[in-house]
Amino acid sequence: MLRRHFISSVGAAGVAAAVGIPLATNKDAVTAAPQIEPMVDGGTDLAGWTTTLGDTSDTAPGRRPRRTDVARLDHGTHSELVANIEARGVMAQAHASKRFSVVPSAAARHDALVEFRLPSQETNGRGSNVGQALEAGLLVQDPNDRTIDRGAAIQWVLNPWVETYGDVRMCAENESGIEWRTVANLKPDNEWHTLAMCFAPGSGRTRVKLDGQDLPGEKAVTVRHLVGGNFQGRLQVKTQSVWPGNHDSMPPFRAEFRNWRWRSA
Repeated sequence: MLRRHFISSVGAAGVAAAVGIPLATNKDAVTAAPQIEPMVDGGTDLAGWTTTLGDTSDTAPGRRPRRTDVARLDHGTHSELVANIEARGVMAQAHASKRFSVVPSAAARHDALVEFRLPSQETNGRGSNVGQALEAGLLVQDPNDRTIDRGAAIQWVLNPWVETYGDVRMCAENESGIEWRTVANLKPDNEWHTLAMCFAPGSGRTRVKLDGQDLPGEKAVTVRHLVGGNFQGRLQVKTQSVWPGNHDSMPPFRAEFRNWRWRSA
């Protein structure tokens, strides 16, 4: 079980301190890089983020999730990210992301944090707010290959009918691609939890903390996608509803997010 240690009081200026890692740098490379001011952004909810239907493929036979199955509700103090909001017989993934333009030659490190919680949770996890998983990640586009992002991502398993209920997984690479590797277990509850992430492009190292505790794994994961564009960083969160089997209706799954921060320097 992870020790609970909330760092919700950390502001934008303290993001790097929350997850900062010592970086081995080349003196010549540092002096040659252009001088920039640290980029800091943040918010109390996810207003201004982009919300899309994620890449969920498992669902009831003949029924596919659609864009109207996911929603983001902004309340000023926090946002709700809802998967399967229409309570259909589908497994839907709600994907919310905030993108940032960064300078690859000058940004030595990217730091981000976000707080999250389950707004209602029965002691056995089988109440009216049942989900498959909650995910979050910090990813930065490779300046030499815009089809590749690198960074860190975690997944919290929330399906009470599986043996891995409560497992916290880190996204990692294997010989055939990427996989989720269990690194801890956090019993689902109604508390606010804080995820802090750091990625150093030069060394390819990451550091991730959940409620102040380091999660194993230092190597950045590489994710290939089909979206090009400017060199960007991306902070993202996801909620995923449970697989419906042959049921015509399944309950929505909601999670709340607040107090996100991003810093590049």
